[in-house]
Amino acid sequence: MHGQSSFKITNYNPKQGLSNSSVYDIIKDKEGFLWISTELGINKFDGKNFNKFTANSHNLPDNMVTHSTIVNDNTLFFSTGTSGYFKFDIEKEKVLPTEIKSPSILHKSHNIKTHNNKVYILSIHSNYILTFDLTKNKITDTICFNQEKIFDFNFDAKGELVAATSLGLATCKNKKIIPYVIEGVNLQYGK
Repeated sequence: MHGQSSFKITNYNPKQGLSNSSVYDIIKDKEGFLWISTELGINKFDGKNFNKFTANSHNLPDNMVTHSTIVNDNTLFFSTGTSGYFKFDIEKEKVLPTEIKSPSILHKSHNIKTHNNKVYILSIHSNYILTFDLTKNKITDTICFNQEKIFDFNFDAKGELVAATSLGLATCKNKKIIPYVIEGVNLQYGK
């Protein structure tokens, strides 16, 4: 049959060693290991085996790990369900301290990206983006797009933050929100 695939598909779940079947995010580090964020901690996967990291085994601030990004070759940045954010040293396999002190559901994230030594975090409430400064080790700014809903964000080839908002594409320059103009396209923002 033409519709059948010749690829072997494997379903990974707790029976195969994954800590939990509720998977929120997956990233790959420089060595090729997969880091899987789940309802029950982080899983490092080498293609055959899972190494599990939880609040009990490795002092994660929360077992519900929702999103992740690589901040440098040896450090990962994670958001949790209710306890905020944490950095994780890949080589030492341990949580690194941050200046986030208060657990809050407000810290729950929808998306995380790294750019220019900062981690940009789209709130699950989708109306602001937090910036976590990696050199200061704390949240230093909040970007709000005129209270418009933010569906997602990324950085363009020039390094500008581009947000998909309820009024269209927008960017933030010098704390001012302006329409994001794609070269050669005539768009009207907010109409």
